[in-house]
Amino acid sequence: MAIDIQIGDKQTSDIHTNEPLLNLANVEYRVGDKALVRPLSCEVLAGQVSVLLGPNGAGKTTLLKLASGELTPTAGRVHFQGRQLAEHSLSERAQSLAVLPQSSPLNFPFLSEEVVLLGRTPHSTGARMDADIVNQALLLADAEHLRSQAYTQLSGGEQQRVQLARIFAQVWQMQPGKANLLILDEPTSALDFAHQRLILQALRDKADQGCGVLLALHDLNLAAAFADQVLLMDKGVLRAYGSVAEVLQPPLLSEVFGLEFYRMDHPGTGKPLLVY
Repeated sequence: MAIDIQIGDKQTSDIHTNEPLLNLANVEYRVGDKALVRPLSCEVLAGQVSVLLGPNGAGKTTLLKLASGELTPTAGRVHFQGRQLAEHSLSERAQSLAVLPQSSPLNFPFLSEEVVLLGRTPHSTGARMDADIVNQALLLADAEHLRSQAYTQLSGGEQQRVQLARIFAQVWQMQPGKANLLILDEPTSALDFAHQRLILQALRDKADQGCGVLLALHDLNLAAAFADQVLLMDKGVLRAYGSVAEVLQPPLLSEVFGLEFYRMDHPGTGKPLLVY
């Protein structure tokens, strides 16, 4: 199936979704005798938001690092855009795969717009186009008013939004026939309620334009509101993998998180709403 994607004033088409954008096959990661991620298989599709859930220490960050190529699995294979991830050069990878880690330390007094411009480093699109993309990415992350402020002087939430603008700028355009991938580790952790929903909606919109999105969250209700599929991890094991309705079941959540959960329909959206 081909999807037409409108990005700014340009159109990218022919993004094929008949194979996974990202495929982890029997992936395992061990440090010595300790298995941080036990053998698991999962897929991320172009045009979908996949949310990784689980308690602290479940292996979510390790799995994201395996998916992005920061870590090499001790067993199994990771494929991206139909090829083994390791076969992509760093330049190729950077042009279509953007990563937001839990923390992005930066001690140099760059202006916020300069930080966002770093996302354009893998591309050769020229200063004018890069400036336009930076402007749009700042607007998308509600960080345009921060553009001329020193990054080091921003609050934690403001820095997070600038970093989100950076990865949006990095994968703003798509190459013909190839979808981009965003991997984010707790992107809403430093944000207030309004900006949590704004950023999740921006990621939802990017997926609707053809990107694949894989992110870790702690908020079950944000996952229920925005995810196409959910991956639930516990102690390095992928306990469940499927749709929101399939995975966000109170008995399973209670077992994984050690709390009693109740599920109801959201009065506004009709989507699952979890309380404990």
